[in-house]
Amino acid sequence: MRIPKMRRNDPSKKDVAGWNRLVEVLTRVQQQGDPAFTTSVFRQALLEMFRRQQSLKFSYPVPPRVSLELALDISAEFLEERSGGDRAQALAGALFDAIGVHFALFAQVNRARINASDEATGQAADLECLDETGKLILAVEVKDRTVSLADVEGILHKSRQRHITEILFTSKGSRPEDQAAIQDRVSRAFTAGQNVYIFDFFELARSVLALGGESIRITFLKKVGEHLDTWNTQPRHRQAWQKLLQKL
Repeated sequence: MRIPKMRRNDPSKKDVAGWNRLVEVLTRVQQQGDPAFTTSVFRQALLEMFRRQQSLKFSYPVPPRVSLELALDISAEFLEERSGGDRAQALAGALFDAIGVHFALFAQVNRARINASDEATGQAADLECLDETGKLILAVEVKDRTVSLADVEGILHKSRQRHITEILFTSKGSRPEDQAAIQDRVSRAFTAGQNVYIFDFFELARSVLALGGESIRITFLKKVGEHLDTWNTQPRHRQAWQKLLQKL
């Protein structure tokens, strides 16, 4: 659960009533201590999740034309609500998908669920950009915060094991106190044969979505919706993207 303790009436939860029901179910499971009961509860939970997902369908009305500023504005508004990185990864995944489609730099862009570690998925980074032969040519780490020195060290270590030489971060820049150390580490990595690039997401998106013209902006907006649906992002995030598109 990534929390130190599960307790009723947790004020940090948006849906306190729903949270209390979850606590009650898990408490009952623990009290019963019966594998058959636990299995039945787990299966019922999966079934209810499936039914809920099936009932929540969202359409994403992308207009036939959209300006660069509008595309960036709704993306920035979309990122205003915290999502544990889900929204940032949908935007970054969509941007690199669009790059692959319009500039033919990648044949495929792979990504994993936001709450799965790279070790668990076997991926080198949040996004893997592959060529026509399936070779990984660019590893992309997606951060909805600033990049730390520890982030850079971590991706360098993983990439070195996979013999990946091109590594890119999309983020909100780097922390001022880390900038000198990060630049030094990036320079040393270059000497050792690894290229590390750190971009503010919107600086990168502005250049890409301008160079590709209107067609790449349409692709980008459509791909955001595809990522949100494909990875079963929480309904409130999908609904938020739908409402933003409806304003265009």
